[in-house]
Amino acid sequence: METIEPILYLLPQDKNEAFRFYVLFVVPYLIVAHTFFDFFMQSDRFAINKSSSNEALFEHVFIYSLVLLPIGVIYAVVNFLLHFITDYVSSRVSGNFYKKGNRAAFFNTIGVDQAVHLLCLHLTFYLMYLR
Repeated sequence: METIEPILYLLPQDKNEAFRFYVLFVVPYLIVAHTFFDFFMQSDRFAINKSSSNEALFEHVFIYSLVLLPIGVIYAVVNFLLHFITDYVSSRVSGNFYKKGNRAAFFNTIGVDQAVHLLCLHLTFYLMYLR
């Protein structure tokens, strides 16, 4: 049974053209999609409870991962797992900083969390489709 990976129908076969496609289309898509789905589509319930409830964390990451399906099912599943692990750790660390009133450490943790998410999105794309 062949897996449906929509990006494979769009990605040029030539490596230089594939990289150009990635820079012009995939990078902007991932940045905008990540920003929209990791922030704007995250309800207060998810943001408040994901540090103590795996159910809230799962729901947040599931909704987030839907935007990755146009790239590919396997890509979305891999990034679901990476996003879940990253948020599991970062939400608990940032939650502790928040409770202690350490705003700088709280926001620094969120910044690192975002950098890790973007690194995961782009590194998995490279490893799965551009190598």
